[in-house]
Amino acid sequence: VGGIVFLVLAVLTKGGIGGGDIKLVAALGLWLGSDMLMTVVIAGIVLGGMAALIMLATGKRKKGDFFAYVPYFTISALLFTLL
Repeated sequence: VGGIVFLVLAVLTKGGIGGGDIKLVAALGLWLGSDMLMTVVIAGIVLGGMAALIMLATGKRKKGDFFAYVPYFTISALLFTLL
């Protein structure tokens, strides 16, 4: 279900969400279940948003650049699985 939701979001945002994000969320949904997936996705979005703000502030990224959330979904999934 998570993969389908992210696929719909990718279509609605016209490529704002990449294929890697879609595939990882689908795999995490199968692995963790829907309740934990929602927690991981929210934590990943928060971590990724903070990283994006830091990159914008330091000039490493410009407004409108694409940004991959896969590392932040992965980090949050590992943290919630290990804790």
